Amino acid sequence: LVWRLYRVQANLSENLPLYLGVVFLLTLREISGTAIDALVVTYIVFRLIHSAINIAGLNPMFRIFCLAIQFGCLIALTTLTII
Repeated sequence: LVWRLYRVQANLSENLPLYLGVVFLLTLREISGTAIDALVVTYIVFRLIHSAINIAGLNPMFRIFCLAIQFGCLIALTTLTII
């Protein structure tokens, strides 16, 4: 369990800069709206689910599914930042 907790923390610290970078750019450009809010909430929820699945030691396919949704949210947020 301790090793899984360590890996969850390490994984979070690896992915956090991507998320913070996109949110920082959205803030700088003063971009907001319902779509942005929904994508941010979706990202955070699936980040938490990803961590819980990892801690519980469940099937890694569930983590990959959560990761794919998070990645899609980041791509959408980045696209909305650029446009």
